[in-house]
Amino acid sequence: MIWIYVSANFDEVKLTQKILEQIPECGHKNTTSLAGLQHDMNKFLRKRFLLVLDDMWEESEGRWDKLLSPIRATEVKGNVILLTTRSLSVARTTTRTEADHINLDGLDEQDFFAFFKRCIFGDENFQGQRMLLKIAQDIASKLNRNPLAAKSLGSLLRRNVTAKYWMRIRDSDEWRFTERKDDIIPAQKLSYNHLPYHLQLLFSYCAIFPKGYRFDKEELIRTWIALGFVVHERKKLEDHGSDCFDDLVDWSFFHKHEQYFVVHDLMHDIAQEVMVKKCLIIDCLDLREVSPPLAILESGLSWHTTNKALNGMRTSKRN
Repeated sequence: MIWIYVSANFDEVKLTQKILEQIPECGHKNTTSLAGLQHDMNKFLRKRFLLVLDDMWEESEGRWDKLLSPIRATEVKGNVILLTTRSLSVARTTTRTEADHINLDGLDEQDFFAFFKRCIFGDENFQGQRMLLKIAQDIASKLNRNPLAAKSLGSLLRRNVTAKYWMRIRDSDEWRFTERKDDIIPAQKLSYNHLPYHLQLLFSYCAIFPKGYRFDKEELIRTWIALGFVVHERKKLEDHGSDCFDDLVDWSFFHKHEQYFVVHDLMHDIAQEVMVKKCLIIDCLDLREVSPPLAILESGLSWHTTNKALNGMRTSKRN
């Protein structure tokens, strides 16, 4: 089984490298030659395989064919490629018929509420205060049975277990901005809006990094400190920055994966949304309109530019 996280950064060379890294017999050299990598693919991909390409956004049929050409040429029969995407156009590009699509709904309603209670109370069988459970059920009905939304809102609710606070969350105007029946952005935005301001600042900075970026905790903390985002009168800045990072993990804004941390794509969308008037983001396909320079100067934040064409490299220029 080969599992690859694709996200928005579709790069045939890097994806082929990642595939080869998961073939035990292949001791391939780190090369940027797609032809050389595909030669190794033909040589070492000799067993039947399941290839999972997770969270794909690339709609170009030509790039998709280029990635799969050595896989399609293999003599081994019975191989399966499983692709996940949030884009129907990607699904249509990468499959032959509509019958090949499997539309994933949310969790079963009963299972979802049990999971939501675990996120809030640490116990899926919690049967405590009826009023709190009724409010939690009302909020759960707005989350489209999505586990990520349950984790985010669960982290928010467990910090203040009072009916008054929970009703404020339930009755928030943010829910009115739901665009689709499976949209969970309002739930994520609510979680962001209820972060303390200093944590909002630290998290929103992550908008300048590409989706799927692997964050090193210590490196990110040093960057926050260098930018003046971490301030404390008594604690060492490194210790306070570490506490802030741990808080963001606890709020489900970062997730640990092996030795590094990642921001879920939907959380990344929130970071870019809140920074849209303070940050210019260039991904070669989409140039977002930003406020005049005066507004950026007044914000006290930095200009930042990201460009996926530079292989994920980032450049920044302080005002």
